[in-house]
Amino acid sequence: MKKIILILLASVTLLFITGQPLKAGEVKTVKLEVTGMTCGLCTKAVKRSISSVEGVEKVEVSYKKKEARVEYDTVETNVKEIINAVSNAGYGAHLKTEGQ
Repeated sequence: MKKIILILLASVTLLFITGQPLKAGEVKTVKLEVTGMTCGLCTKAVKRSISSVEGVEKVEVSYKKKEARVEYDTVETNVKEIINAVSNAGYGAHLKTEGQ
């Protein structure tokens, strides 16, 4: 319990001194192929669902390319959670491989 309190105090102190939150994770970017989008409005629903995942920093969704480009903090979330958010919004998604 003491460790948690010390870590929390250190984080708050760094936030106060630097004015920026402590970021522990690496920021990664992935491309997801998104299925089920039938119109341009679908991109807003997909973007909103991905943006709601804690740790997601930036989202770009393209109806034309049927893909989402997501930047996320690896400590706070992962690809599976992002894909689950898309699925919960009623769309399909899977990791896009190079060359696709």
